[in-house]
Amino acid sequence: MRTVPAELAKRYEAAGWWTADTLGDLLARGLAGAPDAEFRVHSAQRPWAGAFRDVERTARRLAAGLEQRGVRPGDVIAFQLPNWMEAAAVF
Repeated sequence: MRTVPAELAKRYEAAGWWTADTLGDLLARGLAGAPDAEFRVHSAQRPWAGAFRDVERTARRLAAGLEQRGVRPGDVIAFQLPNWMEAAAVF
C-alpha cells in the first residue's frame, strides 16, 4: 500500500484538508444540517421521494438490527441492491 510522506500529511492537516472525521462523521453532520432536504431516487421499479431524515431513520433502524445480530464497528459487510432508497440507507 502506498504511504503518504509525513511532511505532506502535516501540510494537508495544517491546511484543514485532512481531518480526523470519518465518512460517518461527515454524513451525520450533513444530515443534521439539512434533515428536511429533498432526497429522490430515480428508479423504473421503485421511484422514491422523501427527505434526508427519512433515509437516515431507515439507516439507523438497519444499523440497530445489524447490531442486534452481532455486527460491530469494524466488521466487514457487503451489499448489492438496485437503485432504491434502501441502497442509500445501507450506504
